[in-house]
Amino acid sequence: MALQEAIDSAGIEGIGAELPSLYTHLALTELWAGRFAAGIEAAEETIRLGAETGMLVRPVYYVRGQLAAFTGDFDWVHKQLPARLVEAIDARNDRGVGHCLAAIGAAELLDGDAASAVGTLRRAYETLLSMGIREPARRLRLESDFGQALITIGALDEAAALVTELRTFGPRSSAPTTRGIALRIDGMVEAARGNIDHATALLEEADRVHEHSPIPLERGRTQLALGQLLRRRRVKRSATTAMQKALDCFTALGATPFIDVAEAELARIGGAPKDSTLTAAEQRVADLVASGLTNKEIAARLFVSVRTIESQLTSTYHKIGVHTRIELTRLLTQPR
Repeated sequence: MALQEAIDSAGIEGIGAELPSLYTHLALTELWAGRFAAGIEAAEETIRLGAETGMLVRPVYYVRGQLAAFTGDFDWVHKQLPARLVEAIDARNDRGVGHCLAAIGAAELLDGDAASAVGTLRRAYETLLSMGIREPARRLRLESDFGQALITIGALDEAAALVTELRTFGPRSSAPTTRGIALRIDGMVEAARGNIDHATALLEEADRVHEHSPIPLERGRTQLALGQLLRRRRVKRSATTAMQKALDCFTALGATPFIDVAEAELARIGGAPKDSTLTAAEQRVADLVASGLTNKEIAARLFVSVRTIESQLTSTYHKIGVHTRIELTRLLTQPR
């Protein structure tokens, strides 16, 4: 990776002043690539270097906040970001205000407070839009959270307006990630309005478009929305398939809040199909359990929350037919 090479070169050449900025860009790249543990590690390194050198890179807190929200570490968001928001407001740094609010809003949504999330994300969206920032990547891709929050509280017209904005801001509106998000929000709006056939077609198209997106979380979110709609239509087999794909995606990412939703949806459908194949993330956690580490120790080593480890273990137990850590350890360590 070019960023890692630049970091290594800066270290060799003794250009320490460049490292916090490079690590911040690395954290953002890992966030979008779905390597949340690596992103958290890079963000924490930025924060450590900033504290050592006095060269604090404030944007890293907004990226770290997104990573915390997506991995269910809401305490980190509540403890760290309010002060950063005040700093951005005092400095009249509107972009910092918008990005900080985007991370706070994501945490509010995923922690189950859609009403608060709408207010926070609307403020973030309007702040950045007032600066002429329409490129989703420059808005920390807050559209997914904002659209979902609006639909959750029934603000369907506002969600539809967000879709229109995503589709008309320029050539980049055809990029797979942006187009897929627009299709998903549109499909969820149509589903909420009762236009089930049209909603299904939109979500299925969104899923196809997301195959070409480099951001795996967004495809998982689309598969989740599609699975929920198919469950509503009582198409059990297809709903189960879509939901299992979403769960596998979220588990690989360590996206705990989404894992919880997908598992609950699978339970409502009637359970996941039996599949003994573990994802790479599940296998990594299982191996660490077998080595004798506790959930807390594993979470620290992988830079994720304890809830993420618990969710991955629950999925692992279900897939391979065990119920306890002892049974899992015995299965993994027995002679083959």
